[in-house]
Amino acid sequence: MRNWMGVIKGMITVGLVITVLGLLFTDRGIVTDAPGGTTDSASAEEPGKGQLEDSSGDVLPTVLAGVEQDTSQGAGTGGSADPDIAGEDEETSLSYINNKDALSERELIERGKVIYLTFDDGPGKYTAELLDILAKYDIKATFFVTGGNEGYFDMIGRAKDEGHTIGIHCYNHDYKKVYASEHAYFADLEKIDEIIFDQTGERAQLVRFPGGSSNISSKFNPGIMTRLTGMVEEKGYRYFDWNVLSGDAGDTKDTEEIIRNMIDGILKKDISVVLQHDLYDYSIAAVEEVILWGLENGYAFLPLSMESPTIHHPIAN
Repeated sequence: MRNWMGVIKGMITVGLVITVLGLLFTDRGIVTDAPGGTTDSASAEEPGKGQLEDSSGDVLPTVLAGVEQDTSQGAGTGGSADPDIAGEDEETSLSYINNKDALSERELIERGKVIYLTFDDGPGKYTAELLDILAKYDIKATFFVTGGNEGYFDMIGRAKDEGHTIGIHCYNHDYKKVYASEHAYFADLEKIDEIIFDQTGERAQLVRFPGGSSNISSKFNPGIMTRLTGMVEEKGYRYFDWNVLSGDAGDTKDTEEIIRNMIDGILKKDISVVLQHDLYDYSIAAVEEVILWGLENGYAFLPLSMESPTIHHPIAN
């Protein structure tokens, strides 16, 4: 009898030990039946903690910061998020959206909602600040340059290096001299083109006439604009006017008004060629807000090229 009692006590002891050990392993989160061996259950990530789960139960990749994923049609609609923009701020993400899956200039023009930012009369002391703003959003613009500020000619080279278009405005912004004759006009053009070549290693192809092709400041020389507009294109250049005025050249020095002028003008056009001047700090101060507005409303910003749609004014002389 004593032997049987000993056996029973031994069995009870073993059972208690097994039970206690089981409780200890369970509390420590050890899963002993995981395929391939023991696995820490704390490493298993539940749907909703950095992951999404679609209707089929499949786990989807984590949604990247700053990118809104549309799950209305299931996972992956429209392609996966780009990891290069994870964690970036809203402004940088807007730049990414503007340049991702870039269409050709022709395709963007056919779509509409294209903005060409153009700046006349520089370079000057505010051109570097402007270039910094454009670089922040990876926006390319067009600079129609002059010879008025020799100390800032290096900004022409910087603008070209950063992907902007450099065009000819004039060397000497004096209507009486520039429009004295056809010979005088092209002598002035060649002088500023030499500076452009020195800074960029390339000749300019685009031209903007001082005062635009519709200027009446040249009327002291009857018909010269009619003659010059034909001659520059015969020589292989293309000239561009504008169809949106910022008003920064005499109409206003108020940045908010310049912003309103630009946005109001852009809203009336499918293709907008905006005139500003990089000589005025109050005009440069408007650029960032217009860029943000444009990106938020689905506009593409492009530099002018030989393939861009021509914006010409009616010639008044």
